[in-house]
Amino acid sequence: MTFTYDGAERPALHDVSLSVAPGERLALVGPTGAGKSTLAKLLSRLYDPSHGHVSFDDVDLRLASLDSLRQRVVVVPQEGFLFGGTVRDNIRVARPGATDADVAEALDAIGVLARFEELPDGLDTEVRERGSRL
Repeated sequence: MTFTYDGAERPALHDVSLSVAPGERLALVGPTGAGKSTLAKLLSRLYDPSHGHVSFDDVDLRLASLDSLRQRVVVVPQEGFLFGGTVRDNIRVARPGATDADVAEALDAIGVLARFEELPDGLDTEVRERGSRL
């Protein structure tokens, strides 16, 4: 797979091939400009390759619905961002229909549920932009 930004003379990623086994987690680590963010955007279909394709289980991602893909692929940006509102509101940004149980499960999965439950109002604690109240 190759990806070139509009107007660029050289590809940002050239002839990239990557395999991840089912259930395996992938962390992209490297120096600035190595293509980590570009690859993450390709994996989540924020971009499509200039040549070749990105696939999961031999299925071209362009054939999957964006809703289905967004439920299965998570991109964690290099710099975190919190919106004004509660902890619960911020978790629901990615999945507005998430139940309270879904929110708790997500926080528990990354090992921070107990920490957030210790806040003065638990998951209903106001965080303000950029987490200034945390």
